Amino acid sequence: LNLIWIGDQPPVYVFANYRGIKKLDLKRPDFLQTLESGGAEWTEDMELPLMDRSYSAMIQKMQRDLLWQSAHDPATGLANRKSFFRAIRRNWVRSRTNSSGYTIGVIQLDISNPAGETVGEEIRTPILRDLAQLLPPQLDTHALLARAGESGLSYWSQAADSESAVAHANALQQFITQHPHEIDGTRYQVKAAIGLMWANDCLSPEAYYDNANAACTRARESHATTMLYDSEANDSGVLALAQWAHVLTAILVNNQLSLNCQPVVDAADATRTPIYHEILLHPSSTDEKIATRDLINIAERLQRIAEIDRWVVRKVFQWIRDHTDKLATLGGFSINLSGQSITNPLFLKFILGEFARGDIPGEKIIFEISEIDAIDGHAQTQLFMRQLQRHGCRFTLDEFGAGSSSFTRMKSMKLDYLKIDRSLVREVTSSMIDEALVRSIVETGSFLGIKTVAGYIEDEETLTKLVEMGVDCMQGYLIGEPVALESMV
Repeated sequence: LNLIWIGDQPPVYVFANYRGIKKLDLKRPDFLQTLESGGAEWTEDMELPLMDRSYSAMIQKMQRDLLWQSAHDPATGLANRKSFFRAIRRNWVRSRTNSSGYTIGVIQLDISNPAGETVGEEIRTPILRDLAQLLPPQLDTHALLARAGESGLSYWSQAADSESAVAHANALQQFITQHPHEIDGTRYQVKAAIGLMWANDCLSPEAYYDNANAACTRARESHATTMLYDSEANDSGVLALAQWAHVLTAILVNNQLSLNCQPVVDAADATRTPIYHEILLHPSSTDEKIATRDLINIAERLQRIAEIDRWVVRKVFQWIRDHTDKLATLGGFSINLSGQSITNPLFLKFILGEFARGDIPGEKIIFEISEIDAIDGHAQTQLFMRQLQRHGCRFTLDEFGAGSSSFTRMKSMKLDYLKIDRSLVREVTSSMIDEALVRSIVETGSFLGIKTVAGYIEDEETLTKLVEMGVDCMQGYLIGEPVALESMV
């Protein structure tokens, strides 16, 4: 059966057989449950010509292969540093238990042969590869394991408190050292030191990793097996999640947020006249120093990100109402929305209510949705988009290249822009894999008739490379620095 129609009020999904005869209709909860259970799945559009389907499949396979290479260590198959930190943030935000903490652990190995001599890469790599298979069952179900340097591993695992984190690390250390590591009939001795950082926020996984790595170095120097980074002694300013909840409330109540906007230009336009401006949020005048990304992570974890999105939409729409004469020269505004807001019926009702007033030109509004959020809530995302596209709104799939969207899904969403993931843009001149990924994204956009956008452009070399690749739109400090929304008059 094929999905042929989606109703809005009430939300209903209608399926027909190959003759076009209606055979089944499902309400939204039943449809979502069917998708989750595997009773329905997204497939390729069989109405496309055979050659188009083959071309689509070829590009998608190439993208999947490149994405895997860009996110994994080739020797062990484990996550690399970049994808490790991205996964930490995603897992922490999605955790359902606000009180639970987590551990970042760094494991450094000392491997020696029977004569006590340190081994080289030809022995170290197979042992690390073996541990990549042996350690996951020793970690919890949602844990992450990654490569860390030449002779190390790192992991992220849920832990109620620092004591349980240390106990688990001790068990891991014993497992690694007591397991027989044998290659070609020779047994090698493996010693392991583990450094830990326990936290219950996600303000800086990179910094917490550095803390765990420092603890691991001290453990090795002192011949200890495990060592916990003392956050109370070293980071007295770190706040607990409950305290950050109060900070978030104060920020919203006291209007301690600011909006900047940054131009996006057509790559073919030598004058660099903006085709639209992206709205950028940042905290202002707060007692606690907090970066925008950290504020968003905390709000998502506390299930309060829709409050921030609502604040942004209100402010931008009010600016438009107050400056209708300026809007024609600005091209419009792009507003980032979280997955929680998109799947929240009350948030959709709020935005539709704003448009119902009749004074916001929908064609001047672009909503940006991250690829991962769109994948996670595809059916609800489609409903959200369809309702607002009726008002003329356009949509951007942000952070494209961080997930694995199928062509069928992207086509069904009727997207206007694909925004290339920032990490790919930053490495496009130095990484052959990232360059190949960007080229495949440009091919994807061209095939589907969707414009591509590259942000975070900070130097001429990157700009030249992206133009040569055929990226349609450019954004970044080299193109134009962010300015306060209030100054756009």
